[in-house]
Amino acid sequence: MQSENALTADILFPTIIWQKTINYDNSKLKSFVTGLMSSSPTEHATNVGGWQSTSSIGSLPIEFTDLQIEFDKSVKLICEQINLPQLRLDNLWFNVNRPGNYNILHNHMYSVISGVYYIDVPEDNMGDIEFHRDDDAAYYLPPLDHVNNVTTYKQTYKALTGRLILFPSWVKHQVQCNYSTKNRISMSFNYGVKQ
Repeated sequence: MQSENALTADILFPTIIWQKTINYDNSKLKSFVTGLMSSSPTEHATNVGGWQSTSSIGSLPIEFTDLQIEFDKSVKLICEQINLPQLRLDNLWFNVNRPGNYNILHNHMYSVISGVYYIDVPEDNMGDIEFHRDDDAAYYLPPLDHVNNVTTYKQTYKALTGRLILFPSWVKHQVQCNYSTKNRISMSFNYGVKQ
């Protein structure tokens, strides 16, 4: 039995990041993105250098339906885990970060769950994704030798070919600089409430 003066703890406003590896042959998708890049100019959104495609509505091209099914299943599971209504893929775009390119801190407005899928990450140090907490804790916490999920103010996830990372769209994030000699190719997307 718990004493009346026992210290209890509640976890409020948690930020959850989901990840998995999808065993998928990305060679056709890489060729598709490379062709798209050679035939269309870059969008200027959060990218500093590099190339971003325009945002397309709805779904991946039909030849990549099996990959979208993997995304849909993962987002459906997230909705069940955290009691969200069913979501649908609203839009997606492709990113090619060349050496020296990065993406500035941003979030994804007008959606609920966002994601990145790494199509081709052939080397290390190609620009990992970094999530930031959205409060002022960094100004209050003293210097710490070791941080944990409560005391850290940012968390980095490694870019790896085939890795899918999903996160709440309101979480601010950025992509570190590509310090390699090759291009890193990824796809970003947003899921919103079904109408």
